[in-house]
Amino acid sequence: MKHSERLFGTRLFRVLLSLALALLLAGSSLFLIAQMSRQGLSGDSGEEPLETMPDLMVSGEDITFSNDSPFVGDVVEICAAVHNIGNATAQEIRVDFRDYFGGSYQEIGRKWIQQLPPDAQETVCVNWTAGPAGVHGILVKVDPENMIPEWNEENNAADCAIEVGPRDGLLPDLTFVEGIWFSNEHPKEGQTINICVVVKNIGEDGASNIDVRFADIYRGQTSLIGTKVINHLGPGESAEVCQEWKAQPADEHNIFVKIDPENKIQESNEENNATDRGIVVDPPEQQEINLTLVRFDNDGNGRVDDVVIVVYDNEHRAIVGAEVFIDNEFYGRTPDSGTIMGYNFSEGWHVVKVHFNGHEVQGEFFSQG
Repeated sequence: MKHSERLFGTRLFRVLLSLALALLLAGSSLFLIAQMSRQGLSGDSGEEPLETMPDLMVSGEDITFSNDSPFVGDVVEICAAVHNIGNATAQEIRVDFRDYFGGSYQEIGRKWIQQLPPDAQETVCVNWTAGPAGVHGILVKVDPENMIPEWNEENNAADCAIEVGPRDGLLPDLTFVEGIWFSNEHPKEGQTINICVVVKNIGEDGASNIDVRFADIYRGQTSLIGTKVINHLGPGESAEVCQEWKAQPADEHNIFVKIDPENKIQESNEENNATDRGIVVDPPEQQEINLTLVRFDNDGNGRVDDVVIVVYDNEHRAIVGAEVFIDNEFYGRTPDSGTIMGYNFSEGWHVVKVHFNGHEVQGEFFSQG
């Protein structure tokens, strides 16, 4: 018998053969599991993913317009087809429409889809007043706040360009009616007032997304107060716009207001978009002081010869640090309570004077000694 035949027939050989077969089968099982996992996660095998989730999608081709070549002022219906390419139903789906023009986004509208099953789509639409003239980017965003867990969160937004033309060569013309007015013509330093203007479109076409910028010119320096936006003004329409301003410092100021400061809107007249008006800010009101004197009998001997001195402002708040003089002699400063006590004054009238922040107040009281 050969050596190899002896080995084949031995118990050791049978053990080794069983171990090899077990490893081979285990390796095949691991390979199959890994392959199934990859197929399930990627979807390459055509089978359903291992997890059940929706996948909402919108593309540029899904965005359509009722009028592909609108003029300024035309009302265009914008529609977007939203798809669910996942394997679960999505509910309460928010869809936002926005207009990108002149470097910023403006909200157009918002729609909701109650539910969207797998392999289904639903179309939602909003109305948009086209303008101003130029190329606009219409953005559609599905589930903009990522409230719905999905397989892919990167396919929820798309945009599509549309060009808006001037209407038959007619243009808007934005200007002011009666200039600037203030809610307080004589503000004190630190007070907040409203600066208001009325903007009117005296042109022959509409205008949208109209910026109105407010600025304060003080000692040759210009500082921005704020910008307001008018959504739309048709021919002959007007709108009041107000901006809050904290009036400071005390001095002369020139308030400057300009419509469409970056010239995003083409107008028939670009020379009537600005106005200004001066205003004087007064110094803040100095704190006035008030004085109350209350007599009492501290030692209970029946003779009223003591006094309570109470110092307070116009709002009835205690004044701290006021100088108190009695009969022209310094008596002390008022503490947090604004109150000082005086005891055992001689018989007769006594004069109390109080000084604070350049103001003076005085009073008299009678002591029985």
